[in-house]
Amino acid sequence: MKKLPLSLLLMLCFSMAFPFKHYAALDNVDEELKLYLGEVKVISVRNPTRVAIGNPLVADVAAVTKSDLTLSPKSAGNTTLVVWDNYGEQSYVVKVFSENTNLVKSRIDNILKQLKVAEIITQAQDEEGKVFLMGKAKNAKEKEMVFTALGPLKEKTVDLITIKEEENVIEIDVQVFEINKGAEDKLGFKWPQTLNITEVGSPGIAAAGTSWGKLFKVANVTREAFTLTLDALIKEGSARVLSRPRIACLSGKEAKLLVGGQVPVLSGSVTPGTSGTGTTGATTGASVEYKDYGIVLNIKPQVNEQGRVHINLNVEVSELGEKVETDYALAYTFIKRSATSELILDDGQTMAIGGLIKQKTTEELQKFPWLGDVPVLGMFFRHKYVVKGGDSTNREDVELFITLTPRIVSHAGKVKEPRETVPSDKYYVDEAKDPVLRYSQLVQARILESLTYPPTARGSGFQGIVTLRMNLSYNGEILESGIQSSSGYKILDDNALKTAKRISPYPPFPPAIKEKDLWINIPIAYQLD
Repeated sequence: MKKLPLSLLLMLCFSMAFPFKHYAALDNVDEELKLYLGEVKVISVRNPTRVAIGNPLVADVAAVTKSDLTLSPKSAGNTTLVVWDNYGEQSYVVKVFSENTNLVKSRIDNILKQLKVAEIITQAQDEEGKVFLMGKAKNAKEKEMVFTALGPLKEKTVDLITIKEEENVIEIDVQVFEINKGAEDKLGFKWPQTLNITEVGSPGIAAAGTSWGKLFKVANVTREAFTLTLDALIKEGSARVLSRPRIACLSGKEAKLLVGGQVPVLSGSVTPGTSGTGTTGATTGASVEYKDYGIVLNIKPQVNEQGRVHINLNVEVSELGEKVETDYALAYTFIKRSATSELILDDGQTMAIGGLIKQKTTEELQKFPWLGDVPVLGMFFRHKYVVKGGDSTNREDVELFITLTPRIVSHAGKVKEPRETVPSDKYYVDEAKDPVLRYSQLVQARILESLTYPPTARGSGFQGIVTLRMNLSYNGEILESGIQSSSGYKILDDNALKTAKRISPYPPFPPAIKEKDLWINIPIAYQLD
């Protein structure tokens, strides 16, 4: 038998030692292991000689063989695992979770699919033990339907869903004017000859026997035609505009409008003096409080799925009555009338509240020349006539008229599906594919580091989630990009897409990704503090 030269033996030793050195270098980076209570984890090893676990109360070694090591979770938490085998020292970070939120996510996804709610997405968060619900619901009713269908699962979710209706802005054009009795027919509204305004109610709330509902009339006229007719009545002296405000509010939010003023209510107090008799040394004090009067409108408009405006309306009209005065106080009586209604109008349709007839009082003074001006004795040569209202031809009876015209200023708009530009068999991000998921998270982190909130959008309170769809080459260059799902605001969508293009190219694919190009979806959330 020939003996091998010493030099050849040394070369063989170095060649056998090199792979182990290579593996040891790779194992310097701790690998993360996820375990869930009730499940075991099997790790591949090669002839282990020693095993060390940081905290056996979190996870412990259940079994060890020449090729496998079995871990058994004990309680939720983090610990470390070190294994010495033929490959050298291998370190692991072991994370134990009470529940696999990906299973909960899968159940929720199936429910959302059955409900055909495409714009609500889910994201599993094992660290939080919750599933995040994100995206947009068409309205509050759809959002309520989702949580009703989830049942007990809703306790395992975090609600981050926004409602599209909140992005609709509605402008309410209000006109308050007085019109001579009988001239309202020219505006296209007709009321019955007699109205009992002492009752409270509205057809919108199914109040039987109410008369207030007759005061609410809806006309199928455009705002322009209505304004022309009103201007003609003003020119001929049959109408007088008291106020013409415009208010804008978000869909589903309440707006309040006051057309009127304030009157002072004076009150006083007397504090007796220290003397036991009379009011010697008494002090007086006075305070002033202002009371609102006029027309108060509480309006809550909401855009429904058909693009019509659902309005909840509360009207209160108050007028000053007689003055009540004492030595130490001054106040006024108020005459108040209120009504509530609920109705649906088309965009730009005009609603009117009328029938509030105001009777004017005219005082006429007749006196005998010269003698009527004599102090004290002149009262015997003067006579005062008080005339209230008049017949149907008398212009002194006026009617208070309120018109409301809702107009949808901005629609939330439906999210348009992007054009399909790649075959369906292309590679997409899947949470089960760790290399792709980690790479997409790296791209997302790069974008978020360079992203800035547009000042105009921040000042307007715009927020939402935009999902970018990007086709990247193996060297990190963008081949194609677009919007997968919109945030509902073009300024936010454009800002995210421009930032993603500006900071390219991205890092090249890791060796675990074998494809030459990759399609990934990157969600970007704009959220105000």
